Amino acid sequence: MLTVLLSIVVSLFPARYRGRLFHASNFDVQRGAMYSSILQLVLPAATLWLRYPGWYADYVRAIVDQVAAKGGTNEAQAAATLGAGTYALFTYLVDPLSLFLGYFMLEGVVRLTAFVANKEVLPSFPLFLLGLGHEALDAYRKERSYGPRIVDLVKPGPSPELIVIESCRPKEWDTLLTISYQDRMYEVESTAENAPPRPYIYRLRLIPQNKLIRGICAYDPVDVLNPGEPDQT
Repeated sequence: MLTVLLSIVVSLFPARYRGRLFHASNFDVQRGAMYSSILQLVLPAATLWLRYPGWYADYVRAIVDQVAAKGGTNEAQAAATLGAGTYALFTYLVDPLSLFLGYFMLEGVVRLTAFVANKEVLPSFPLFLLGLGHEALDAYRKERSYGPRIVDLVKPGPSPELIVIESCRPKEWDTLLTISYQDRMYEVESTAENAPPRPYIYRLRLIPQNKLIRGICAYDPVDVLNPGEPDQT
């Protein structure tokens, strides 16, 4: 039972937090997502339903008291009681607590639909926003740790078919990628790290003319000044 309850809690968090905050391997996140989304539908709906009679009685009483305070007759108070019912439901639904409960019902519908359709575990939206903020903060700290951005240094290698690129930022290059530079096609031969300000070293070799080319990344030494990814096809 405890595992089921914890699985429900875990399913509400974005994936980045599940491994950090909850280390037990026996959590069933998909099962927790199903249960939590159903609870998000049932509990707010039940609360709205059970809360309405008491809220309605207080709502009508407040209107009648206002009429009485202004010197209204018994007939006027009775008319106010009948008239209150016309707008009571709308007023109840736009009540802050009702809107809060309605939001979680809607979120439950979205999360349950995602689970039924694709077995997808969607976190609760407020926690999702927290995760986005955390990711942005991590990205900012990581960017600051690299130091200022400066243009890459491209140097000739020890042989004519080689060039060496020194960069202030790591590149998402691997041996399967083809790098286009000055109308020539290269592939990564080796990588290394050195001292700042350009600690990331890439040695590229010209690709033989008969070699099959897969993904191509158009490279320019000034690309590093733009935090966006270089063009890759």
